[in-house]
Amino acid sequence: MHGKTIHKKMLVLMMVITLIIAGLTTPASARAESIIAPDGLKRSYTLTIPESVRGRPTPVLFVLHGGGGSGKQIHKSLSYDRLARRYGFIVVYPDGLERHWNDGRNDSKTPFFRKVTPDDVGFLRAIADKLIVNGRADAARIMITGVSNGGMMTQRLLCEASDVFSAGASIIAGLPAALRQCQPERRRSLLLINGDNDPLMPWNGGGVGFRRVRGTVLSGPDTFAHWQSVYGCSGPVVSTPMRDRNKSDQSHPVLMASQNCEQGSKVHMVQIVGGGHNVPGVKKKGRRSKFRKKLLGPTNMDFDAQRMVVRFLGL
Repeated sequence: MHGKTIHKKMLVLMMVITLIIAGLTTPASARAESIIAPDGLKRSYTLTIPESVRGRPTPVLFVLHGGGGSGKQIHKSLSYDRLARRYGFIVVYPDGLERHWNDGRNDSKTPFFRKVTPDDVGFLRAIADKLIVNGRADAARIMITGVSNGGMMTQRLLCEASDVFSAGASIIAGLPAALRQCQPERRRSLLLINGDNDPLMPWNGGGVGFRRVRGTVLSGPDTFAHWQSVYGCSGPVVSTPMRDRNKSDQSHPVLMASQNCEQGSKVHMVQIVGGGHNVPGVKKKGRRSKFRKKLLGPTNMDFDAQRMVVRFLGL
């Protein structure tokens, strides 16, 4: 009996030690923050800082939600916190005003904002500046990714705020037609991930949305070509079919990589052949999954888009 009692006490002690270690290595929960943007509006965002990077300048990843979403929503549905904990970077999940981003589309027949059009470039710059001033952000490694409306906003930021954002990843989003003349101050790197059977973001270019009235974008190939041009990519594009791991997802990915870009920049595009308006690798569950598939098209499950984003950005 005495031996069994000691054994039980040892097991309890080991469990307590394990919980203490877990508490030391687990990041603090994400917290809500706010800031006054340059246009005078009070804006909000969610911030996650892993315990392992506290007290020193650290790479930062901004994650922008799609139209109708929020920072809290994308933090739940497309969280980068686990990857941030593993690789050591800060994550910012900002909130678009009225659940949208002012991404540069100026020809929408449906207004995105009821009262005031926000200065979202200024807002996101202000968050980056705050993180730098507070000693949290590595000013040379502030990066951005976004989905749909957030993906278009990502491209606008690389057009207009390349002095702040060092690289980006735009998912299921074309370049707004109004930005086709943009000439970034600095050449950065960009990853594009788009489905060529997307019912909302037309692969062949044109009107956005089911009714095609929410502004216009360039086609997938023209968006890719635009960024190759502004980044001075002079070599041929190398096209490589990626492994079709999931034979039942009605789609497969092809990676297209630019060559010989200036100042160390690079432009890659993953064309999801047959893919819809979904983030690859993110499986939708629940009763609405079949309806979502019918509405937005197939979700490619051959690769994890989030891991690809982190690898491409060098986080």
